[in-house]
Amino acid sequence: EGITGVKAENVPNKQLKNLIIEYFDIPKEYYETTRYYYNYVDLNEDGSDEIFVVVSGPYTSGTGGSSALWVVENAGKLHVNQDFTLVNTPIIVSDTITNGVHDLVVPYYGGGAESQYSILKCNDGEYTRVADGTKVKTLEGITGKAIIANDLITELEAGIMGLNLLDE
Repeated sequence: EGITGVKAENVPNKQLKNLIIEYFDIPKEYYETTRYYYNYVDLNEDGSDEIFVVVSGPYTSGTGGSSALWVVENAGKLHVNQDFTLVNTPIIVSDTITNGVHDLVVPYYGGGAESQYSILKCNDGEYTRVADGTKVKTLEGITGKAIIANDLITELEAGIMGLNLLDE
């Protein structure tokens, strides 16, 4: 309640794909098994959308979650503003703003962690790490927009597997 969901974009983004490959130094043999899910979102309320992308696969994920990037555009080129680990979807872009930037709420589980949520606040232009965020058991009282809100299990069963690094 108080949270609307938005599915990930389904159009390959060549510049984003190339940034992911370069940033994580992903070998070619992992391109097919590496998936990325992204949404455009204005996290810092500057009137311009950034990209939040979750990158999953054997090269970028572990038992606690996947890797993610907060990507900004500058002079027509994409740049990584911050990277994340232990990210699970959906990511809630909270209506709560700290230091001019929306808080993020991510599911936190796996790797032996109790199933809960981690609230990430931005300080000096960078979010708290997922493992260090404020942990809450429920989403009670949290409002905002859930991005990358796809039902990944249902999609996987239907043969929909997100964008991979071979997609043009």
